[in-house]
Amino acid sequence: MDRLTKIICTLGPSTSTEASVAGLIGAGMDYARLNFSYGSHDEHKDRMDMLRRVSAGKRKVGIIQDLPGPKIRIGSMEGKIKLKEGSTVVLAEDGASGKGEIPVTCKGLARAVSSGGSILMSDGKIRLKVKGTENGSVSCVVEDGGTIKAHNGVSIVGGKLDIGAITEEDMEHMKFGIENGVDYIAISFVTSADDIRLAKSLIAKWGSDIPVIAKVERKAALDNLDGIIEASDAVMVARGDLAIDIGFENLALAQKRIIKRSNELGKPVIAATQFLFSMVRGKVPTRAEATDIANAVIDGSDAIMLSDETAVGRYPQRAVAVLDMIVSRMEEEQDIRRRLSERRNRFYDRFH
Repeated sequence: MDRLTKIICTLGPSTSTEASVAGLIGAGMDYARLNFSYGSHDEHKDRMDMLRRVSAGKRKVGIIQDLPGPKIRIGSMEGKIKLKEGSTVVLAEDGASGKGEIPVTCKGLARAVSSGGSILMSDGKIRLKVKGTENGSVSCVVEDGGTIKAHNGVSIVGGKLDIGAITEEDMEHMKFGIENGVDYIAISFVTSADDIRLAKSLIAKWGSDIPVIAKVERKAALDNLDGIIEASDAVMVARGDLAIDIGFENLALAQKRIIKRSNELGKPVIAATQFLFSMVRGKVPTRAEATDIANAVIDGSDAIMLSDETAVGRYPQRAVAVLDMIVSRMEEEQDIRRRLSERRNRFYDRFH
């Protein structure tokens, strides 16, 4: 029985050889995601060429280009820094930071925060409370400590940044993706249908019709959900940053709502982030992860995406095999199979 729910795998250091990519394909990968937050164009081109070589004569695999968007990160610094609870740290715009300050890649950082507000780092593991601002720098108290390093993610809870979803860097990436024939372009940190319309107009301007995936990872996107879904070719429930923005306690309901509306409006929907996170280091999924995957299929996901599990994990092929096994088992249920079959043609197979 052919599996209807697609499997998307993020390529990275753990899947950078022909043997490892062949292993992913053999285990069930349908699409490869290239995360343009990391790596050079030359590195991504090498991965595309390798993927096409390995899949030639077998089952072809589509390529999803995932753009960075206006993601805030810790800037350039050497080594790691341990932030102790109760200590005071100072954040400053990368390039303008002084000795002892933590550089952050956010123009107008001090204007985007307010006293008493929260700043999260490293996927929410580290929490800072804003004390105040001075000369463009932000003074904070460490509430939940941990270790940080260059390029870790930074989230300003409730902050308002005057930046669009498509940056100048994204535009250069899009041109590269178009030139090299990617199958989808994913737009990060979408807040309205205008972001998708802009992406589509740029793609058309550069002579292409590559479909666009809207990544829902901000509260503003939930507030404008129907318009975003209608403007997009596909939607991604990007659970990592979405949970940080709306709170972990609200994530499950948001996921169900996004999937349900995507189904109702006839657009493919991808569920993403930490489905098999324990398998980054371990060989067996947790019971909670197995249930999470099953529920994503039951809810109506057209695809499920693996990130760290295949990009940097120890057992990428095994993780895909586990995902394939759980999804396939769910599709044996007649009611689930029937509902999936009714919308099978929704997810673009541009390479067929």
